[in-house]
Amino acid sequence: MFADSGSGDTWEDFTPLCNMTAYPRSFVTTPDSDIQTVEDLVAMMKENPGSVRLAIDGLGATDHLAAQKFEEMAGVKFAYVPLPVLRRMRQPFWAEMWS
Repeated sequence: MFADSGSGDTWEDFTPLCNMTAYPRSFVTTPDSDIQTVEDLVAMMKENPGSVRLAIDGLGATDHLAAQKFEEMAGVKFAYVPLPVLRRMRQPFWAEMWS
């Protein structure tokens, strides 16, 4: 089905045609938190590996994959907390958005 260019580089092997979805993600803290920027978050995570818990829909879900990319780019690790109820909580939002 796909020709193998042999490059092993997905960005070279394929051409993106369009963005099919936009699913915003955000980090939130309390107003009195020492963490006020993404840089603050990364610094704290590097000083205290595994100390930041991140609720996700489940392993392999879009939020989990986005967090893994963040980990890769920032050189940090989250402590994942699978919370499948997140998907059910978002359903009314998406139903209203697309109706």
